[in-house]
Amino acid sequence: IVDRLSGPLCDALTGQASGQATLEMLERANLFIISLDEERRWYRYHQLFSDLLRQRLYQTSPEQVPALRLRASAWYLQNGFVDEAIDCALRGGDFPLAASLIEREAQAAWVRGDDTKLRFWLDGVPVGVMRSKPQLCVYYAWSLFATGQQAMAEESLQMAEQALGSNAGRAGEPATPEGDPALDSGRTLLQGRIAATRAFFAFYWGDVSGISRHARQALELLPREDLAWRGAASSVLGDAHDFAGEIAASYPVRLKALEVTRAAGNTYQIIIAHLKLAVALRQLGRLPEVIDICQQQLRQAEDSGMSQAPVAGWLLAIWGEALAELDDLDGALDRASQGVELTGRGGEMAMFAWSSQCLARVLFARGDLA
Repeated sequence: IVDRLSGPLCDALTGQASGQATLEMLERANLFIISLDEERRWYRYHQLFSDLLRQRLYQTSPEQVPALRLRASAWYLQNGFVDEAIDCALRGGDFPLAASLIEREAQAAWVRGDDTKLRFWLDGVPVGVMRSKPQLCVYYAWSLFATGQQAMAEESLQMAEQALGSNAGRAGEPATPEGDPALDSGRTLLQGRIAATRAFFAFYWGDVSGISRHARQALELLPREDLAWRGAASSVLGDAHDFAGEIAASYPVRLKALEVTRAAGNTYQIIIAHLKLAVALRQLGRLPEVIDICQQQLRQAEDSGMSQAPVAGWLLAIWGEALAELDDLDGALDRASQGVELTGRGGEMAMFAWSSQCLARVLFARGDLA
């Protein structure tokens, strides 16, 4: 049922009290089990043996599987392993529980830029359950659009709006109805996040007026303390200026977005805000500052364990383009090529496309037209 075994987890699944002793006995007897740490707390089976046991379980007692998965989910949750708790709840078919657990973790995954994880979780939640969780619909819409599923993303965002009972997030709609202040506050926050997401959609379509309209509405609706979403709305507002060719106007907006994301304290979003500032600086011809930002943020990505993440690839691609403009064509090709390789591994289409553009410009500068 589970990929990793510990004594307490085995006890929770079997209803017995000898899990740790049994695991140690199996290891001493070399019976297809491997210790995963020096303290001998976690183990796993050899893969083929695990597959054999799972096949036997499904042949002999398939009716036990859902209950065992939910038992594992409860133990994981009680012991702080929330990702594993969500996976087991989904596999065990307790979708309301899974949705509630995802709702608790969605914001943290979103600010890390972990759209792939969000997408994986929410793909497993039935539509009927999603309809009752408009906040999850917004996160699902964001992750779907980021990974190129535009039509499904629009459907998910419309579900969130329908759950609110209004066209929330559309320009000209009232912010909140009369009623309970706490409910009104939650409604306004959700409307703000929907508007920020629509600004993000408009960015992908190159809809300058749509970006500006929805981003400004988001900033009006989102509470001051919702720093991560305010940072996203501020950042995409800078994109509207870029698309409109308003280079001088873009720079102060980028600085403001960086200020907001710094206050939120999330490393991933801070790196993104720095890189968008670097893009504005490149357009202003301030190439040494672009390279300084890229060097600093690469160190930040490495220190934060994101050196192989798509955002690091985007960073390298922007760096490569700046080097090409400074006539360091070998360094430019090296960084831009690495950038495309890294962004190509992830599911973030915008970063991959932008990095590919950077590489194309570097190749053009080298005279490699083919």
